[in-house]
Amino acid sequence: MFMVMYGLAGCWAYIVFFKSKLGLVLLFAFIGIGLAAGAASGAIVGVLLSSIYNAGYFAMATWLPLAWALIQVLIVIISSDVDLSLNNL
Repeated sequence: MFMVMYGLAGCWAYIVFFKSKLGLVLLFAFIGIGLAAGAASGAIVGVLLSSIYNAGYFAMATWLPLAWALIQVLIVIISSDVDLSLNNL
């Protein structure tokens, strides 16, 4: 999910900077950042979820990791908007 989100941002940067070589570099940079962010945050949240569910002797449903991945992507999207900072109030 992170790779899709960052990949779309990279495609937009490639379209904006199409005539320069920076566009292609930005595309691959965004995809690489998306892979790294997804792997790191997915591993951390996955370990936390599994340890919490194992400690409570609960069975984890298959849709639960997907829901947490969607929550993580939405948090990144919301926090990336500059206008939401408290400095503008």
